[in-house]
Amino acid sequence: MIRDNYLDISRITADPGVLKIFKIIRGYGGVVRFVGGAVRDALAGLKAANIDLSTDLSPDELAEACEEAGIRTAPIGLKIDTLGVAVGGTLLEISSLKKQVKGGNGRTEVEFTDNWEEDASRRDLTINAMAMDDSGRIVDPYGGMEDLRNHVLRHVSEAFSEDPVRILRVARFSAKLCDFRIAEETMALMTLMVENGEADALVPERIWAEVSRGFASRHP
Repeated sequence: MIRDNYLDISRITADPGVLKIFKIIRGYGGVVRFVGGAVRDALAGLKAANIDLSTDLSPDELAEACEEAGIRTAPIGLKIDTLGVAVGGTLLEISSLKKQVKGGNGRTEVEFTDNWEEDASRRDLTINAMAMDDSGRIVDPYGGMEDLRNHVLRHVSEAFSEDPVRILRVARFSAKLCDFRIAEETMALMTLMVENGEADALVPERIWAEVSRGFASRHP
């Protein structure tokens, strides 16, 4: 069940350019929400380092909506689901909702969706799976607010195990949020992933990207 709550949007941003994006996408028939760390940090009373948005428009639809409003967009690296949107002096990253499905060749492929809960199910931790609209309404399908209140790092779903770098990400959040404990079921899943050798495939660049950020946290 999706639980709702409200937060003063100024805890994330008061930038009129950012808020304009909400109006543009809504005018095109889409929905856009703050997601991930911006929502988590605002609820925790921390300053949001980055503002990330998600929308139920596809990247092509998002580009068209912005183009009609005279706003420039550009792909973000190799992320096929994310566009950079320039508003004022800010470059926002806006991702389209997605799900992962098995292709005919057995490989995991990405499809876009308009299902917010399905997209959130593929995030790493419950505290990172919350979203918020421009009225301040929190959408929390996996109990992230409760885990935030109880200082628990808990994985959202079994999709966690599809990317072993998330083991290091949990360690990084443990360093940042020093009084949080790792849920028993999450620790058990990470231990199983290591025992199965899933982490052995991680390349040094991905390892360092997480470890270096952990070193820069309050309690490295």
